[in-house]
Amino acid sequence: MRFLVAMLAMLVVGSSAKADPVRAKSSMAEVAEILAGDIQTYLKDKNETSITLGEFVYKGRGQASAGPLVRLALEDALKALGIDIKLRSNVRISGEYSENEEDGGAGRQVVTITAEVKRFKPNEKLDMQLAVTNPQTVAVLLGLNVSFPRPTPPRKTVRPA
Repeated sequence: MRFLVAMLAMLVVGSSAKADPVRAKSSMAEVAEILAGDIQTYLKDKNETSITLGEFVYKGRGQASAGPLVRLALEDALKALGIDIKLRSNVRISGEYSENEEDGGAGRQVVTITAEVKRFKPNEKLDMQLAVTNPQTVAVLLGLNVSFPRPTPPRKTVRPA
């Protein structure tokens, strides 16, 4: 429920509210569980029972293609909570993710996932943000390559004649 109560209090018909990022320290599945829990609370507060799940696209420098991973992880987390996902619904969830640097000048990469929750009748919009700090999850989301040390050349074996 973390920041959701504060976000819902600021929600005004036809406008958007932004949440402070929640620091997630583990896998994409755990990040999706946090987001799905907030979405479940929102749906209960609005007496909604189903959602439509859209795309998550990368907004940043370079290229990344983990949008389907974000969507699939969120879909699995929503289904685990018993939320019905339909092709058409009054509530649509889509979003974007981008690369940022961690606050405090540490220079560590983080990925900010922003989910837009749009309710059509009445017209409402809510943005939920999560900051992913786990280095392995960041690497997966951004498609980063990892450098390995150069292998040592094989030793020549001298066979006695």
